[in-house]
Amino acid sequence: MLRYSAMGIELKKGENVYFPAPYVPSEPALLLVTDQRIVYFGDDGREEMEAKKVSFVGRTSGRPFLWMCIVMVLAGAPLFLYAANNWFGAIGDVPAVKDMKNFSDQTITEDTGGEDPLITKIKTLAMAAVGAGLCFAAWYLIKKKRYIVIVRGGDQLMKMRVPDEMKQTQVVMTIQAMQQTAKAMKDAAKAQQPPPAAKS
Repeated sequence: MLRYSAMGIELKKGENVYFPAPYVPSEPALLLVTDQRIVYFGDDGREEMEAKKVSFVGRTSGRPFLWMCIVMVLAGAPLFLYAANNWFGAIGDVPAVKDMKNFSDQTITEDTGGEDPLITKIKTLAMAAVGAGLCFAAWYLIKKKRYIVIVRGGDQLMKMRVPDEMKQTQVVMTIQAMQQTAKAMKDAAKAQQPPPAAKS
């Protein structure tokens, strides 16, 4: 997410900030909800919507790294299992790599042309480490969730990212309160209008 800041936003006359609460003008904020508008600084820059235009507010959440995690597990698990099988010689007639003697521990009179078992051990351990690392990274990333608050007004749609579920609930409730305030002000303004003059 691009790091924009709500510092420097000039509040309109009589405008009250609902979120964040308490609002400190000198502190940066990516999301500002007042009784008149919503201002959000996201990946696409600054977005703004007037309170009276808000027709829908909702929430959604998801795991943004899910497909990446699936690919990492599909690549890492077989790699780790293959390395483990080679190391312990658990399946088939594969000799256990861990039991191989290095050339330095053997009395060799002629060049066998084969690879030093020490190199084979290093390669097997490296393969196991890569496989385990991919699986661990997938386990770490799958826990991460992304929380979004969706606001629609006319043809405009705002998707605002918030850090956690608690903030998501707080923002949704704040915008709903803003909607009610805007509706009450609109109804009050209509009530204050003089009735149309009667036709003679």
